[in-house]
Order: sequence, then structure tokens, then C-alpha cells
Amino acid sequence: MRIRLGKSFAGLVAAWLLASASTVLAEPSIPAEPIAHDADYKVAGTPKDRPWAFTLYTVWLSEEQLGDVLLFQGELEDSQLWVVGLSRRVASLTKNLDFEIEAQLGKHAGPVQRHWETNLLGTLRWSRFPWSNHIGTTLATGLGVSYAFEEPEFEIQAHEKTNRLLAYIMVELTLFIPAIPQWQLVTRIHHRSSAYGTFESDIQGASNSFGLGLKYRF
Repeated sequence: MRIRLGKSFAGLVAAWLLASASTVLAEPSIPAEPIAHDADYKVAGTPKDRPWAFTLYTVWLSEEQLGDVLLFQGELEDSQLWVVGLSRRVASLTKNLDFEIEAQLGKHAGPVQRHWETNLLGTLRWSRFPWSNHIGTTLATGLGVSYAFEEPEFEIQAHEKTNRLLAYIMVELTLFIPAIPQWQLVTRIHHRSSAYGTFESDIQGASNSFGLGLKYRF
């Protein structure tokens, strides 16, 4: 089974926008509450800060290059990975830019590979866009290391060899309704890389994957 990446992402965003619009229209007498302090991911009248986040998502691997996946081009293969991540905001660099750390544990669900994988990364997150009062949005990118408990067969098939320890890159877009900012829809790009030969000189990349999930901030 192969999934066209561009159509999948467009359908996901359209469904979320429709759900958000329905929520706003259902209560026309109540104005949308602005985000009082973007770095705290909260709305006016919500006293509790939410520096922690738990994320559950699934991705499908792709033989495309990272640039193609970033542009939502190419196809996803029938090779799935489930990931849980725990992150914490450790610093607000500006009003809208945060630095976070995240630890992940993932399990490949086959059919190509079924091993465990763990990742550790630092993340920069931008938390304010012109439409954030109506549809909360954050955009993040992270860099760290990835360790596979077995040599990934998908990467071996693509490059003839790989390494258990590789660089890790994450790109994430979140969407949420400002009235309930703790629950967020997540789309992620999950990338293992040789980092231009730093971890394995004979391969130019490793694996790219794209998927979606949910984030809960607390």
C-alpha cells in the first residue's frame, strides 16, 4: 500500500479547519479568546502554565528524500512506526520562540521491520501566527540523535547499509482550538540521517517518514 503524501496532508488540514470553524460558529455570541501569552500556550483566564507535553503519533516511512517529504511530495510506504514522546519547555528565547527538550520511544509495526527505536532531541518552537486567535498553530523543528535497537531493514534496502546510531531531525506542525489549547493535532516529519557522513560515511541519508497524532500539554 502506498499513500500520496500531498493529498493526505491536504485532507487532514481541511478536516481540522472545518471542525474549528464549526466550533466558532456554534457560539456566535462568544468572541474568540486571544492567546494571552504565547509562550505559555494558554488563553485569557487560564492561570495554569503548561510546560510539559505528551505526544502520541504514528508515521509511515518513505523512500523519498527529506526535501520531497517537506514539500508533501512523493509516496508513503506500507511500513509504520508508532512513537510516544515526552517534552518540556526549558526556555522562552523570545515572546514567541521556545526551546524544548524531548525524549521518544518508538516501535516499528512492520511489515519490513519491527524493532524498537529511541530518540533524544532539542527543539525550537514558534508559537504565534496571524490567525492564532481563531486556530492555534505552532511550528517546531528539532535536532538530536536516534538509536535503533536493531539495524533497520528499511534503511538497508534503500542504502545497502546503515548504522544503529544516527542523527535525528523532527519537523512538527500543531493545530488547536484556542478554547482548549491543551489538546493539539500534530503532523510530524520523522527523519533519521547520517548527517553528511558523520555517523555512516557510505550513506547520504537513512529514512524519512510522515504522519500524524495528538499532543496533550500539561
